[in-house]
Amino acid sequence: MQRTPIIDAYTHFACPSFTNFLEEKSGHSMVFKKLFDMIPELTNVEKRIQLMDEFGVDVNCLVPLPWLESEPLLHADENLAIEACKIAND
Repeated sequence: MQRTPIIDAYTHFACPSFTNFLEEKSGHSMVFKKLFDMIPELTNVEKRIQLMDEFGVDVNCLVPLPWLESEPLLHADENLAIEACKIAND
C-alpha cells in the first residue's frame, strides 16, 4: 500500500537575499531578521530539508517572510517590486 504524503501546508521561510534587499532599499532593519537568523530552518534551504526529513514531511507549502507589502515604499514602486519578487522567487 502506498504511503500518503505528508504536507506541511503553512511553512514560514525567510530568504536572506530578499530580506537583505528589503533592508538595503528601505534603509532600515527588518523587524524579525534577528529571529530569522537565530533559526536556520527559516533561512537555509538545506537545513529546512533536513528538518523535513527528520519529521517525515514530503512537501512544504512556503509562506515567504517578510511580505513585500510590509515595505510600502518598495511595493509602491513597480520596478523595485518586480526586482524584489524576482529575488524572493529565485
